[in-house]
Amino acid sequence: MRQFAGAFDEKKRKFDIKLVFWLLSYVKELKLIIGVAVLFLLLGAMLPMALPEVIQRAFDVYIPQGDIRGLFVIAAILLGINTVLFFVQFLQVYIMTFLGQRVMYNLRLDIFSHIMRLPKRFFDKNPIGRIMTRVTSDVEALAELLQSGLVLIISESIMLLGIVLFLLFKNWVLTVVTLLGTIPLLLLGMTIFRKKITVIYREMRNLVARINAFLQESIVGMDVIQLFNRQKKDLKRFQD
Repeated sequence: MRQFAGAFDEKKRKFDIKLVFWLLSYVKELKLIIGVAVLFLLLGAMLPMALPEVIQRAFDVYIPQGDIRGLFVIAAILLGINTVLFFVQFLQVYIMTFLGQRVMYNLRLDIFSHIMRLPKRFFDKNPIGRIMTRVTSDVEALAELLQSGLVLIISESIMLLGIVLFLLFKNWVLTVVTLLGTIPLLLLGMTIFRKKITVIYREMRNLVARINAFLQESIVGMDVIQLFNRQKKDLKRFQD
């Protein structure tokens, strides 16, 4: 698809902490829901860490002794942990989805209200595709961050911290050596990945803006397109 009105002119922007606080203002009114969500996040991250200890006890104690009754107890404990974990994760996803949708609704409402108050020269200078992408795709990306990304970051961080503490308790020397060998590689990989994904994400936003602009122009001007019999040409333009 060739360039047309609506393309982004993206520039590299530095991280702005003010934007983070601005986004957090949309979740302040949902403090109770956030508190419950954090509680389920903690449970969802801590419960899996108990499974290896239970399994280890089965292999170290009950299996060598041939204690069938003890193995049944272990099986019951594992079943109980996994059952609780299932409901915790279900409620966690439900609450975070509700939170993300609520924030997305409020954010879109405020953005649309702001757009309605802007002067005409704003719409003359900014392509329609860019405005549409701001209201739709960018807001959805923020909601997805709350629903999935934030959950993943918090839960995995808690689990990683628990694993490190457990390993330090078992053998702190081996743990320190392992961390010193792996952390630099992880940081290097994260840096490379972040740079590449940022470029890809900007290109994706650019493409979405162009598609939105093309669709809007085509639908609004459909009578003109049909009048000059340009359906095939515009279809080819969209495919290119």
